[in-house]
Amino acid sequence: VTCLATVNYVGKTSMEIGIKVLAEHIKTGQIRHTNTCYFTMVAVDHTLKPIPVPALTLDNDVEQRRFNEAILRRNRRLENMQ
Repeated sequence: VTCLATVNYVGKTSMEIGIKVLAEHIKTGQIRHTNTCYFTMVAVDHTLKPIPVPALTLDNDVEQRRFNEAILRRNRRLENMQ
């Protein structure tokens, strides 16, 4: 199993990490995409209080697309919490 991760979005204290999981058949070497998931993490200090994280630098169109899609997911998540 191989996991590929990217930071898709960074807010003030939180970030979304996108993870793509690939599985390789041991005998044939064939690789297939098994799933994709998103983790939201919050940076905290030693007292577990959220702390600011550095801004995300977007260097290309793919990173910009992932950032925009992450904002949409974040907004839907926040709407569902209300």
